[in-house]
Amino acid sequence: MKNKRQFKRLNIHHLLRYKVVEKREEISYISFVRNISAGGLLFYSKEYIPKDSIVELEISFPPYSKIVSLKAQVLRTEFLNSVVVLILLFNL
Repeated sequence: MKNKRQFKRLNIHHLLRYKVVEKREEISYISFVRNISAGGLLFYSKEYIPKDSIVELEISFPPYSKIVSLKAQVLRTEFLNSVVVLILLFNL
């Protein structure tokens, strides 16, 4: 079966702070990026975030002190045991 992905994914484990833009509260959550590509990323969450939601992200890339801030759209949400798996798309 041919891989339909446009970009190669990298398995990483980087600190991620995120919050949903549409929510009224200013609560941000902490997680870890599980994999990333030029088109999007995957991370696990304890909070359910609906498909098409816009999420503000801050990703830490050690050993650099630089934090990358960006927005992404939830492409897919899946449940895995007690964790929510979120797949986000960067093309906003």
